[in-house]
Amino acid sequence: MAFVRIVVDHLKLEYSGLFDSKEFFALIARFANDNSLQKRASKNFEQDLPGGKAIEWETDYWRKVTDYARTVYKIRML
Repeated sequence: MAFVRIVVDHLKLEYSGLFDSKEFFALIARFANDNSLQKRASKNFEQDLPGGKAIEWETDYWRKVTDYARTVYKIRML
């Protein structure tokens, strides 16, 4: 069975206002590339609402440690 250790859970950052999503995603991609992480996108969609856009984005980044272990980073943005 796999050993799971949650380092940061339920950390919530709130922001209201203009948001450059392309720059944010590019920042995360640069971080993953600099740290030799592989990527798997789980969810990626947006909705146009009367009050603005709603984005739901979830992805996993991982690095293989051994043949039987890997370090996984899960990022979720609502």
